[in-house]
Amino acid sequence: MMDFFQNLIKKIVTAGKWYLILCISAGLGGIISRTINSPEIGILFTLIFMYLGYRYMKKIKVKKNSLNEVKSLLNSNSLISDELISKSQIKKSSSLFNQIKIHNEKVLEYQKELKKQREIEEEKERKKEEKKYNSLIKKYGEEMVKKSYNEEVFLNQPEELLIIAMGEPEDVKESVTKDKVRKTFFYIPYQTHLKTTNYRYSVTLENKIVVGYKDIN
Repeated sequence: MMDFFQNLIKKIVTAGKWYLILCISAGLGGIISRTINSPEIGILFTLIFMYLGYRYMKKIKVKKNSLNEVKSLLNSNSLISDELISKSQIKKSSSLFNQIKIHNEKVLEYQKELKKQREIEEEKERKKEEKKYNSLIKKYGEEMVKKSYNEEVFLNQPEELLIIAMGEPEDVKESVTKDKVRKTFFYIPYQTHLKTTNYRYSVTLENKIVVGYKDIN
C-alpha cells in the first residue's frame, strides 16, 4: 500500500504544480475528516483528490504539448490532424483554428501539386525507357532484348544487354591482344574468412560479346 502512495506522490511531483495539489487535497480531506469525524475516510478522500489532481495536471500537460506541436506544424508542410486539434482543445471559434484550417488547405494543395509533378516525371521516365527499349530491339532484335530484360545471361549477348540483365559488375578484369579485348565481369561478392573479397558469378566477354559464364565455387 505504501508503494502505491509513494508512486502516486512521485507522479504528482513530476506532473507539476504538485504543492498546490497536495495543499488542496489535504485541505479537502481534512474538512471531510472533521465533518464525519473519521480520519481514515479523510485520508482516503485526500488520496482521491490527489489522484484527480494528478490526472488534471497530466491532461493540461498533454494539451500544452499538443498545442506546441500544432504551432510547430504550422511552419511545416505537414497536415495537422483532427486528433491533434482535439488533444490541443482548440476551439473552432478561435483564430488559431482558422490558421490551422488555412494551413491544411495550403498543405493539401501543395501535396496535390507534388503528386502532379511526380506523375509528370514518372511519365517522362516511362517514355524514356520505352524509347530505349524500342531502340534496343531495332539494334539487337526482340528476342535478345526480352531475354535481357528478364535478367537472363546467354552466349552472344552484347555487353550493353548484359548490363541490363545483371547490372554493372562489382569488379572487371581486362586483357588486350592484337585482335581482341577480353573482359571478365564479376558479380555477387562475399567476404572470405581471410577478409578478402571473392565472387560467386562471372561472365566472360570478347570484343563486348558474351562467350562464357559460370558460377564460381
